Formats: sequence, C-alpha cells, structure tokens
Amino acid sequence: MGWSGCGKTTLLSRLISHYKREHLTVAVIKKVAHEYSFQPEGKDSFAFLQAGADHVCLASESEIVAIRPKPKGSDVWRLIKPDLNTFDFVLLEGLILEQVPAAEVFDSEKHNNLKFPLKKLSLIISDKRFQEEIPWFHRDDIKGIAEYLEGNAYD
Repeated sequence: MGWSGCGKTTLLSRLISHYKREHLTVAVIKKVAHEYSFQPEGKDSFAFLQAGADHVCLASESEIVAIRPKPKGSDVWRLIKPDLNTFDFVLLEGLILEQVPAAEVFDSEKHNNLKFPLKKLSLIISDKRFQEEIPWFHRDDIKGIAEYLEGNAYD
C-alpha cells in the first residue's frame, strides 16, 4: 500500500517477474478504490449476475475473467482465499486486511510522510531509509524484498 504514484504497481510487477523466474505461481489482488462494476448494465454477464449467478466467466482467446457478486459488508479475504490455494504467492495492492501484514511503498521525492501509521506496517519499501523501527528495503532490492516476503508470508 502507499500513496498514489509511489511505485506500488512497478514494485509488484518486478516481484512477479522475480517469482516467475523462480518458477513460482503468483496471483495479484488489486483493490479498486471506488465503486465499480466490471460489467456494465445491458451486457449478458450483467444480466447473469442480476439473475443471481454465483460465478460468471468471460473467456477470450487471451484472457479469462471471473466475476462473482460481493455481498455488501462481506469479508473480501474470506470470499477469495479458497480460490488462492493453488498459488505459491499472493500479492495484494491496496487491499488492507487486518489479518495480513502490510508493507508501504514510499517515494520521498513525492511525499514527506508515510501514508499509514507505523503500527499498521510490517515493512517499508522506499528510495531511502527514514526510520529504524520497521524493516526497510530499498525499492530496487527486489531479491531482498522477495526473500523477506517469503520468510514472513501470511498463510
């Protein structure tokens, strides 16, 4: 997690490449920051979801997209965790879960302060070290970050 434009997506893309070179399977869950419907009204898949389908897949030659309704107030992690058991690693971007340790990506050239309080963080990834209380990695130390994540992964 971190401020918009701080390098979260770039970091995750680099970590994914690292894990793939290690022959690991990787899933990514990205939180959409605002209310969003992946299927606009009038589309067949929207009609299926409105009719009560529990799972809708869209398949093209190059991608498969799975869509499920999310009941208001439901725990996202509980809903998606069973689908993630086949992956070696799951990375989250912007999805804050109480039961999962959080890392903040920080760019000191764009911001003066961390976005989140230190008590919420288990790791800081930044262009420079600015405190000693929490483990820190330079954002270019992909191998070090990956090893830290592997050793401190939430199950």
